Amino acid sequence: MGTVLDSLHGGNFDDAETADTIAAEIRQALEQVRAAAGITQPLPKGESAQQMNILFAAIGRGIVNHLKKHPNAIQVNVNDGVISIDGYATEIDVS
Repeated sequence: MGTVLDSLHGGNFDDAETADTIAAEIRQALEQVRAAAGITQPLPKGESAQQMNILFAAIGRGIVNHLKKHPNAIQVNVNDGVISIDGYATEIDVS
């Protein structure tokens, strides 16, 4: 197994607006989908967004937990123009 270069983070209810987590990605994706649908009202922020951010964090953690339980279900394809690596992940760092 090679060196772990990155890890997955589900997120917390208090960092869904700013952190590099799955919860933050879900929030950002929701904002993009709403904009594409013509919804111009911004999502709530701060304390008024707590329930929504709790949901995003729960979804993010659920995704990480599911991936952790099923590491052989992930196929990794990397192509940087120089080398190509095809294979299956045997370990997921969820720290």
